[in-house]
Amino acid sequence: MKTLANNISEKLINILVVEDERIIAINLKEQLELFGHCVCAIATSGEKAVERATTLRPNLVLMDIFLQGNMDGIEAAQVIWERLSIPVIYVTGHSDLNTLERVKVSYPFGYILKPIKERELFVTIDIALHRYSREQLLTTILREMGDGVIVTDTQCHIRFLNEVAQMFTGWQFVEAIDQDLSEVFKLFTQNTRQSVNLPLRTAMENNFPFSIPKDSLLISRQTKRIPIGGTVTPIHDKQDKVIGAVLVFQDISNSIQIEAANVQLEQALAELKTTQFKLIQSEKLSSLGRMATALIQEFNNPITWICGNIVLGRSYFRDLIDLLHLYQQACPKPTLEIQQLLEQIDLEFIAQDWQKMFNSIHIGAERLMDVTLSLQALRNFSTLDELDQRMIDIQEMINSTLLLVQHRLKPQGKKPEIRVIQNHDNLPSLMGYASQLNQVFIHILNNAIDAIDMKKLPGIITIDTRLISRPVSPQVGEEGEGEMIRGGNEGDREGEEEVNSQIHVLERSAGLTVNTSQKTRDVVMIRITDNGCGMSQEVQQEIFDPFFTTKSVGTAVGLGLSVSYKIVVEKHGGKIHCHSVEGEGTTFEIELPVIH
Repeated sequence: MKTLANNISEKLINILVVEDERIIAINLKEQLELFGHCVCAIATSGEKAVERATTLRPNLVLMDIFLQGNMDGIEAAQVIWERLSIPVIYVTGHSDLNTLERVKVSYPFGYILKPIKERELFVTIDIALHRYSREQLLTTILREMGDGVIVTDTQCHIRFLNEVAQMFTGWQFVEAIDQDLSEVFKLFTQNTRQSVNLPLRTAMENNFPFSIPKDSLLISRQTKRIPIGGTVTPIHDKQDKVIGAVLVFQDISNSIQIEAANVQLEQALAELKTTQFKLIQSEKLSSLGRMATALIQEFNNPITWICGNIVLGRSYFRDLIDLLHLYQQACPKPTLEIQQLLEQIDLEFIAQDWQKMFNSIHIGAERLMDVTLSLQALRNFSTLDELDQRMIDIQEMINSTLLLVQHRLKPQGKKPEIRVIQNHDNLPSLMGYASQLNQVFIHILNNAIDAIDMKKLPGIITIDTRLISRPVSPQVGEEGEGEMIRGGNEGDREGEEEVNSQIHVLERSAGLTVNTSQKTRDVVMIRITDNGCGMSQEVQQEIFDPFFTTKSVGTAVGLGLSVSYKIVVEKHGGKIHCHSVEGEGTTFEIELPVIH
């Protein structure tokens, strides 16, 4: 902790603490000052927090959520960020889903659960400041570059425009967001004054950039005429899919050059996206680990008490029943008062029912123990090291994944149980990123369970791991390792025949099968087959595209299989193949190279 304190103290920052519990606020202030930071003020309500932040302009705000007054911490954080662009870290004892959903939309830079741990507090502060500085770099670039910048989505709706673009168009940021580009960016030819329609949709569909016509005249909202030039460039995600377009323009009456600024902008955007993704993933996994650890501790003690007391209670109750029977034998003719009480409490029913009662308590305790095991698996998953590769046991990883999804395998209401049958052979360990491969198995198994649930029929998951040693020569048309095979129309003939064979097995067994086999070319193959609703050929061609989903809005974002593709192909140099028959089932085949 001293080393951490020395590192952080070199970056002195002013912090506003918003906490209505005086003892907690003072303790937090002392911790921050101990590490070399300056607590400029302590606010006890949302209103005071906004007032102090406006007056003192701190570098960072530590915000409790439930505060005195009419404005809670989340509302105050939104106002502070929107008005002052000051980063906010939540420090709270609440982690319910409703609170978390509200927190997400307030653009938080961290979320710490009470009781506060010193290391966690100051690591979160350090990460938040790093993230804020990178985002401010991009904001500064966009503000200072001198060119107008407008970003649209694939529907030509404006998602962003900088201050120069606001000045040229006469539209404020809040007014322009979600507007069609043609409403805000109105172009006419200088000579004929005819309207100029930018072929934005065509450019995105055909994936090519184009330049604004040189004789274009921008008419602002206030009817000001500005001769402009510039370029429109499609924006791509990491899978090279077009997700929008960026329009960069300038007043060509002053011959402003924008080439260097464009390069700088693209680099900053790419670096920001990478940094933001890593920070979000790190924060999510860290939060999951902390929450799982806390829940395990909360569950373990009550479960121990319940299990221990069940044994004692059963023994005590049996002794009492035996004692009552002895009294009945010794006193066969009880008094009238005793007879009335016996009829009132129905002693015979109690003597028969108490065993069932203790059995039900015992079953409930066992279910709580299952929940604890799932939480332990979740904690292990969230704390796996993502920086370095390590040796991985595929069977152990599958078992760990099943613990995470076991709650979905149990019967719920009219939903039938999905049974699991495991047959394992010995497989060599693989070198890879354990947490990332866990994500792949979770995404595919969850999709398989969803597909089975849609058919509303009993499902069976058979996990079969096998080691196959036989020479396999490359087939005609087969590309190198890391090739992405989509749908059922590509790939080698041998792999296709094996997949079809598994589908026939599926039809006979009406189950979901996971097969892993190793070939002499040092590849472990994992097949996951379900007897769910299947997919059409059209859907299969798009399942690995980002944001593509067949599920209803709000239940999925369509990133699971896209992320799985990147993990298998880009991170591990493997392959992933999907074959599905609509109405019958789906097979995912994953190939992972073995490094001896």
